[in-house]
Amino acid sequence: MEDSLLRTWTGESQSPTNVFQWLKLYDDVDTAFTADNLIKFANYVDDFNLKEPKHAKSVLKIYRNRFRDADMAIKLVAALDDPATRAVAQKLQTPGWRSVDDIVAKPNIQKN
Repeated sequence: MEDSLLRTWTGESQSPTNVFQWLKLYDDVDTAFTADNLIKFANYVDDFNLKEPKHAKSVLKIYRNRFRDADMAIKLVAALDDPATRAVAQKLQTPGWRSVDDIVAKPNIQKN
């Protein structure tokens, strides 16, 4: 991701939903969950939420609007197992969202 674009969009308080689209993270769940993209997008959303608490957004809600729960669960399990993304993945597991284990327990979803 372009750091300069993210800084510009942060300064302009661009909606994380728009940034998600502009960065083309919606194209592929694998791309959206690369360590670099996941960390930078989560940080962008955190910065936005600090600046615009009345318009706060959720990374998982944005991802869930585009990707299937099963695909996200697989990627979150992988993110939890990766030291580079573990902290972000743990933070994304909010009380309002089912745990990865709950989702993995659904039929046809296997945790590696």
